[in-house]
Amino acid sequence: MTLVLRTAADPVGFINPVRNLVWSFNKDLVIGEEKTLEQVLSQALWQQRFNMVLIGLLALLALTLVIVGIYGVMAYTVTQRTHEIGIRMALGAQMRDVLSLLRRQGLTRALIGVSIGRA
Repeated sequence: MTLVLRTAADPVGFINPVRNLVWSFNKDLVIGEEKTLEQVLSQALWQQRFNMVLIGLLALLALTLVIVGIYGVMAYTVTQRTHEIGIRMALGAQMRDVLSLLRRQGLTRALIGVSIGRA
């Protein structure tokens, strides 16, 4: 049997008066543990909260790995194309044009990867 008491004041202050009231009806009743509703909810939801924190941390780790991976691929691509970029610049290409070309090609690769990943 569970007794729930709703109060506007601090619920801990009502433990002894309620216990004495219950014992006034039947002195043989054994009163188990007294908890606030906040404690009951906290105990009931701790595993879900832990799971959500763990999922969030793993998602953050995955995002970090994705960012590092994309940076690595783009750095490798630019390093491999250093000579091509130098020739383009020597022939009169502006820096913004070269950066635009590299961004566009990088974005194309990323979109291809996302579309393959979604399939």
